Amino acid sequence: MMEGLLSTDGLNELQDTWRRFDLHYAGARPWGEFFEQFKPTARDLDTRMATNWLHYKANYAQLTTLVVALGLLWWPTSLFALCVAAVASTACVTACPGRRILMIGSYSVKLTTKNRALAAAVAAPLTLIFFGVLTWIALVFSFALVLPVAHMALRPRSLSARYNAASDEVRALFSSAPPPVDDAEAGVVRDVPVRARAPRGVAESKG
Repeated sequence: MMEGLLSTDGLNELQDTWRRFDLHYAGARPWGEFFEQFKPTARDLDTRMATNWLHYKANYAQLTTLVVALGLLWWPTSLFALCVAAVASTACVTACPGRRILMIGSYSVKLTTKNRALAAAVAAPLTLIFFGVLTWIALVFSFALVLPVAHMALRPRSLSARYNAASDEVRALFSSAPPPVDDAEAGVVRDVPVRARAPRGVAESKG
């Protein structure tokens, strides 16, 4: 599984998935509306979560950022360790760009994109373990992700949320529809009505 994620196709798929989320901070709904009502029910759960995601996407982005920032500032060592881990991971990806093989003692390691990504994925948690903040950072990010999911599941759909979700679906439907093709370009020959002609003998008799 890890090899599939670290391959070129796997990394491209992760990037495409991240773009589909289309996270942004602008256009947040009023926070009074955001915390207005909660109703635990399993009815239409998938529809409610999808509608709330489209309607409160900016609120979720702001809420997640706020929780992560507060959690890291609560323990400043975790913020410093996270910066060091980011630097270590970046160094694993960008160090020695012209070299293709790295010698570690008597072993040779190919500096491929896959191996660099694997080294970056290992360097980050090892750095956090070294500073002793891995558990705290995992709790902070988990709590920051659980809050939006809980809101999506418990917040009933408002009338404006339903309208915005329906508008987004219609907009996506029309944007994905293929453009109309001209009959001449498609090579379609439509039937042209032809006026019936009387037999030659009948026409002459009338004259």
